[in-house]
Amino acid sequence: MVKKTMCMWLLHNRKAHIKAFTIQELLVAMVISSLIIGMVYAIYVQLNKQLYTYGSHQEELVSFNQFKQVLASDLFLGLAIEKETENRLTIRFREGEHGYLFLENKVIRNREGTLQDTFDLGISGFELKANESYMGIALTTKMDGEPITIYEAKEIPIADRINSMYTK
Repeated sequence: MVKKTMCMWLLHNRKAHIKAFTIQELLVAMVISSLIIGMVYAIYVQLNKQLYTYGSHQEELVSFNQFKQVLASDLFLGLAIEKETENRLTIRFREGEHGYLFLENKVIRNREGTLQDTFDLGISGFELKANESYMGIALTTKMDGEPITIYEAKEIPIADRINSMYTK
């Protein structure tokens, strides 16, 4: 009667036989498993890089959108825009003013009596544009390495235009 045990021992005709892997088979299995592990690791590294790039891109977009919304709100509520220096802008309101300081890699918004707002956005230049019917600002920045220009403008109400004609 032939009996098999858990240790891969076979009893056949009252002789003990051991079945095992040869070193060659073991090396082939190790090479195949190391190739699979190497491919999985390469895929993991690539996905991790893409996730990091996506995360930094999303942070840049969030900062850009927040800055654009705040600037648009200030322009809408503001009465006048003044360029004080090459990297400083002031928006005047009925009560107070907000100052914008454009640095190499951030924008700082100073408000009277409150904390500063800081945006991680590098503005390389800005230009005021105004005529009798609107006032606006053009800002140049980079998104994903590409230069873009943000333009925000406000129409001057007709009543203010008429008043300015007669108060000169």
